[in-house]
Amino acid sequence: VNDPTASLFVIVYGTYDLTWTEENTTLCSDDSTITLSFNEMPSATISGGETICNGDSVALDLSFTDETGIGPFSLVYSEGLSFSTLAGLSGNDTTIFVSPSISTVYQLISIAAQNGCSTLISGQSAEVFVNPTPVVNAGPNDTSCWDVDINIYTLEGSVTGETTTIQWTYNGPDGLVFAD
Repeated sequence: VNDPTASLFVIVYGTYDLTWTEENTTLCSDDSTITLSFNEMPSATISGGETICNGDSVALDLSFTDETGIGPFSLVYSEGLSFSTLAGLSGNDTTIFVSPSISTVYQLISIAAQNGCSTLISGQSAEVFVNPTPVVNAGPNDTSCWDVDINIYTLEGSVTGETTTIQWTYNGPDGLVFAD
C-alpha cells in the first residue's frame, strides 16, 4: 500500500506490527513502526434455572470468554425489571445463587473485559419458576390429662394454599397411634 492513510481489514484478532517505509528520489529512506492490538470481544452465557418453592434458592451458572479467558469481567444482567452488575469476576466460570419470590427471567445484558472491550449480549437467559409454599398451622399447644378410658384427642391443624400431601408425624413415647 503506497498511501499513508491506508485502511485495514482485520480478519483475526491479535497484535500486529505495521511498518511504514518511505524512500525519496535520492534513495534515502526512513521507516516508522506502530503496534496495533485488536482484542477479542468478550462473551458470556448463562445456564441453570429450574422450578423451586418460594423461599428456596437455585444456582445460575455464568461462563465468560475473551482471548485471555481469565478476566476480570464485569457483567450486567436483568432480574425481572431490575438490573444488577457483577464486577471483578475472574476465571471462566462463576455461579450465583438467586432466591426470587415470584417466577423470574434472568437475562444477560452486557459484558466488559479487562482488555477494554465490551459488548451487548442477546439470547442468553435462564428462567426460575417459583411455586407458592403452603402455610401450615398445627394448632395450639395443649396439656390434657390422660385417661385410659378417654384417649382420643382431636388435632386442629389448618393449611392455606395448594397441597397434595398432608401428614402428621410425632416425636415422643411409643404410645401414640393416629386414628385416621
